[in-house]
Amino acid sequence: MSNTTQEQDQEYKKNARVNGEYDKIWQNTGKCVFCDLKNKYILIEENEIALTVNLYPYIDGQLMAVPKQHIRSPKELSSQQWETIRKFTYLAKKIIKKVHGYKGMWTVIREGGPEAQMSVTDHLHVQFIPFDKADLCEWHYRKLQYTPLENTDLYKKEAKKIKKLFKKFEQKYQA
Repeated sequence: MSNTTQEQDQEYKKNARVNGEYDKIWQNTGKCVFCDLKNKYILIEENEIALTVNLYPYIDGQLMAVPKQHIRSPKELSSQQWETIRKFTYLAKKIIKKVHGYKGMWTVIREGGPEAQMSVTDHLHVQFIPFDKADLCEWHYRKLQYTPLENTDLYKKEAKKIKKLFKKFEQKYQA
């Protein structure tokens, strides 16, 4: 790709979310973009986890931790990979502050595919989204049916199920 073409491509990508081009781009890739990460965007890689820039960020400086293998759920990560993501979370916050001056950062684990409003894929990834003010993400709160204490009681009624799930987790993932 020539320098001019590469510059045009970068300009096109730069504001794809703002100008409405993002939906056209991701819907036409025909592949999992996270399985096809380009080395030129990867900052560091450790334990099969890549710390990379987001090609279509919500705000300047946004980074992601992406498993190199196509996995759908955090339960598929090894303890070593979890520790790497924890390390990348620390690194992302520090480097985003240094480079862009943002002090705040959301860490969002994305899984679940279309049901979780993931536009691209069901490939697990962790977003490190810097923020400078509260308007970046607009939440649409729901009218609640339960008070916090009522929710606590509902979950406590499932104590036996919770204990079974703990045992299942330990047998499955800590063996």
